[in-house]
Amino acid sequence: MAWGRPVALLVLAGVLAGCGATNDSSGSGTPEIGTSTPGGQGSGPGSGNTGGNTGGGGGQGGGSLAWVPFGPKDPQFPTPSWPAYNALAAGKCPELQDYLSHDTGGLQGTGIATAMLAVCRAAVDGDTAQWPAVEQNVGADPAPLGNDCLAALVTDLLARAVAWHQAHPAGKVTVQYRRTTGQTQCGQAEAPSTEPTDEGSPGSSSSPESVPGPSESPG
Repeated sequence: MAWGRPVALLVLAGVLAGCGATNDSSGSGTPEIGTSTPGGQGSGPGSGNTGGNTGGGGGQGGGSLAWVPFGPKDPQFPTPSWPAYNALAAGKCPELQDYLSHDTGGLQGTGIATAMLAVCRAAVDGDTAQWPAVEQNVGADPAPLGNDCLAALVTDLLARAVAWHQAHPAGKVTVQYRRTTGQTQCGQAEAPSTEPTDEGSPGSSSSPESVPGPSESPG
C-alpha cells in the first residue's frame, strides 16, 4: 500500500506532459497566400522554397524582396505600360526583354526600361552583374510607362530593391511574389476606361456591357 500514492502521481505527471506536447503542434503550416518563388524558368534564386513570409534571416541568405503585384486578368492595353509591367510582375525576364526590344511606344531605351529589366534579371534570375544598372537608374523618370498607378509600383520596387542590395551586397534575394486570382488594383482602375471599342480606340463613358462583342454581327 505504501507504493500506491507515488505510482499514481507518476502516472498523472505522464498524462499531463502528454497533453502539453499536443498543444504545441498547432503552430504554422498554412502557406501565405500570394507568395511564391520564381516558377517556370528554373533560374530564379531560392527555387527550392515555397511560400513563407521571408527568407532566411541575416548571414549570406539575405532575406526576401516583395515583388510588384501580378493579376492574370489585368489588361494588356494600353501599350507599352501594361505588357511591360505584366512581364515584370510575373517574373518573366526574357519576355520583358523581348517586349522592350520591339517596343515602339516610347519605352524602349529609357532609364525606367533599363531599370525594370535590370532588377528583373538581378532579383529573379540571380544575375548579380545587373545590380549596378539598377542603382544607376533607380531615379529614372517613370513617365514613359504612361500609367501613374503602375509607375508608382515600379519606382517603389526599384527603391526597395536598391535598399535591399545595399544592405546585402553579397546576398542572394528570394523574390516574394504577390499574385492575385483576378486583377490588381491598378488593373481594376484601368480596365473600364481603356477597353477597346469597335472603332479600335479606348472607350470613354460607355460601360463594357454596352459595347457590342466582336462575335456579334449586324442583324
